[in-house]
Amino acid sequence: LNTLLEDLLRNLMGTDEIGAKGLQQAFLDRVEPTLLRFAMSQCSGNRVKAAELLGIHRGTLRERLKYYQLDDN
Repeated sequence: LNTLLEDLLRNLMGTDEIGAKGLQQAFLDRVEPTLLRFAMSQCSGNRVKAAELLGIHRGTLRERLKYYQLDDN
């Protein structure tokens, strides 16, 4: 897994995706939507349970879903 993540980081370094947001946000923009979808799927769409699974506040989950346009509301 570490090798896959390092490869992704190296690939990002060679793109314009980093721009002003920086490497960390470019990386998160690539992996966080998948993480959020997985958590929501594992919790049958229950946001409270998904937030608990992720270890974040449900308001943060709501904001992240909206940021990545994964919010059904």
